[in-house]
Amino acid sequence: MSVSIQNNNIQVTDSSNVVIFDTSTPMPHITNVITNTINHTFPNTTHSTSTNYGVTWNACSYFEFTSNYEYICNNEYVCNWECTYSYYDGFSCSNVCGWQNVCGYEYVSSWGWFTGNGEDSATRGIAQSSDNGTVYTIGSVDTGLDPDFLLVEATFSRTTSGGQVDFGTFVSSLKTGSKVIANGSTVVETAFAQDGDPWLTRLVSVYLDGDDVKAEFKHSNKEYTSLTVNYGTCCPNPRGYSCNPGSSFPATRDISSVWSVSFKIYVGKFTI
Repeated sequence: MSVSIQNNNIQVTDSSNVVIFDTSTPMPHITNVITNTINHTFPNTTHSTSTNYGVTWNACSYFEFTSNYEYICNNEYVCNWECTYSYYDGFSCSNVCGWQNVCGYEYVSSWGWFTGNGEDSATRGIAQSSDNGTVYTIGSVDTGLDPDFLLVEATFSRTTSGGQVDFGTFVSSLKTGSKVIANGSTVVETAFAQDGDPWLTRLVSVYLDGDDVKAEFKHSNKEYTSLTVNYGTCCPNPRGYSCNPGSSFPATRDISSVWSVSFKIYVGKFTI
């Protein structure tokens, strides 16, 4: 390895005479460092429900007093006075008894158990699609500096986690409290549908806008219908009427998350 200095330039070559360092080429130079902490809430979306109603046969039991006008036949032991007349004996009467089938209309009343149909519901939650973004100014560079590069160091902390009812809390590949290099765009949260396709993505992008260094917190999600179903049922009272099985189950979860990001931006230029 050899070092040569000529015309204020330093050149270093290795044992094969290959230049491994040369100050005559553009060299990175950090002009200033910008620090700031941004707190951002990725908002919730609009939720709705989809409910299907049906009937469950003979699902309900009732203990009721009933009274009906019915035609009743009973085999009864009946006695009647009967009289006969003959020319020689005249009138002769006697009490004649025997079993007879006696029929007629009667009111029949009683308490008893009866079955009836129930009404049921199946409710799924729906998270409506949404897209939104919020831009923050982390800081500013010197006017007219026109930096050649930004080196972004960031510490991400999630203080509140959103989620979905089917698969739980949203996934984040970022370890809370650890420093990462966050040049360009960084995915902070993702969520997936049952077929494996992502239905929610959240990004943080750092970029230079004029003399300002900005961060955009971007959210996007497709419409999502939950796999989880709430089943409701009810028995009409009185029997034969209708009832409301309800659809109160929160088959969606609040998808909002709160993040705190501490930025340290190294602003640089290449100089000769």
